[in-house]
Amino acid sequence: MEALKTALNLPHGGKGLFDQYAKSRGNDLASAAVNKRLKKWGITSHSFRHAMKDRLREAGCPKDIRDAIQGHVSGDVADNYGQGHTLKTMQKWLLSVAV
Repeated sequence: MEALKTALNLPHGGKGLFDQYAKSRGNDLASAAVNKRLKKWGITSHSFRHAMKDRLREAGCPKDIRDAIQGHVSGDVADNYGQGHTLKTMQKWLLSVAV
């Protein structure tokens, strides 16, 4: 949390908190950077995604909200209607599984 607070106060170009990842395939670069640091513990960013999905499922979080939190799409055309779930709704579920 402290690292994020510090990062928020650093100058950046406005595309995102970490501009180097706010581009095409930036998510792959971000995963590689995280995995590099987690390797010594034998875990990956992928295992975190699975753990989060499991925790949200166990808490009773609806599938569409789980998918929205993790950036997954179902392929259902109706999912593109409206604005989607609010940050407040997603925060409620994330707080319900906070460690």
